[in-house]
Amino acid sequence: MPYKSSNALVNYKLRRKEISALLRTVSPLDTSVRTAHLSAPVIRAGIVLLFSHIEGYIEDVVQEAIDKINNSGINVSTLPYNLRVAHCMPTIQEITKITDPEKLDEALKILMQSNYHFWFGDTLPPIKLETDCLTKNFANPSYEHIDKLFRNLGIRRFFGSLYSLGFKPQKIQAIKSTLDTLASLRHDIAHGNFSTSCSFLDLCRHIVVVNVFCEAVDARLGLHIKSLTGTFPWVS
Repeated sequence: MPYKSSNALVNYKLRRKEISALLRTVSPLDTSVRTAHLSAPVIRAGIVLLFSHIEGYIEDVVQEAIDKINNSGINVSTLPYNLRVAHCMPTIQEITKITDPEKLDEALKILMQSNYHFWFGDTLPPIKLETDCLTKNFANPSYEHIDKLFRNLGIRRFFGSLYSLGFKPQKIQAIKSTLDTLASLRHDIAHGNFSTSCSFLDLCRHIVVVNVFCEAVDARLGLHIKSLTGTFPWVS
């Protein structure tokens, strides 16, 4: 894709090398009992590493995107509605737990004061947008969780929007299927299911699809931030 890369993508490409190093310790062509015994834990470790790097990349690229928005000086009205709602939501959720009327009044005043500029101001206030409201509890995400994350950033139907980058339906479906498969495998491994694994070749295929996914996220999110700030955010 003819786009510059985020620092997050550069770092992801560095981190994924440890998966390649891990897989080089086994050979898919050696079918001996000894190799099969050794390769199972290596593949399981590769699955966990790969999905951990997906999470890390997404969290990093979202942080990078929010930093670009915070430093852009754009008008608050340009911010996506869902992003502003997401920024207020943690405080709103805490307020819903308050039963004392006086404490509730005080909490509502604080909510309005701390978030006023995100709704009625001109430029971004000194209190900047944060990523915690977007990536909190972002553990073992399915493709639907990822879609919701980008919806809160202002990209509706993220995976469907990949058509604009030239992706065909089959490739988009392959990405979604791979993300869900890896999330399920990683969840089972993390919760002690010793029999959970996949073949060496399947893991290699998953890695290829994940690489395509991360490149697509970088391009699509970069174009979205450009639509908000006027400049493409990535410089690497």
